[in-house]
Amino acid sequence: MLALLEALLLAALVGGILASAAIINSNNGATGLGSAAAANPNRSGESRIWLMEPAGAATSASWPTLGSSVAFGAVYPKATKNPWVSLICYQGDTLVYGEGGVVDGTFMLGGASSLWLDTPGPAVCNAELGDLYWRGGHEYYTYLTDTTFTAN
Repeated sequence: MLALLEALLLAALVGGILASAAIINSNNGATGLGSAAAANPNRSGESRIWLMEPAGAATSASWPTLGSSVAFGAVYPKATKNPWVSLICYQGDTLVYGEGGVVDGTFMLGGASSLWLDTPGPAVCNAELGDLYWRGGHEYYTYLTDTTFTAN
């Protein structure tokens, strides 16, 4: 049963990534999400991603937690066509949450429906920065870098 739930969560994550990529591609990169994170294309080819604390808000030692909105700062090569964040969280070996979105978007940890909401508690999360783009009717993805954090 747990394996089926994990497979369904992964299928939903991939479906969301593909749908979002199609929307972004059709809008020439315009997402309407605003600039929640510091996205900075650079010429050096260096890539970095980091968890950003909310601006103007006091955060406790336990931040972020299930239900928190998080955003990421990122630096990536100027040639990156569509910078993309894939966020996944595990409790032990169990995938409890996954979501993909644009680099300047925000993510609500646990989302609206996930295994994490059913089993609250700490989770180890990994945010991967990549380049998700279409060419010749095919989707391509290039890994750039990642960061890991614990959400309580």
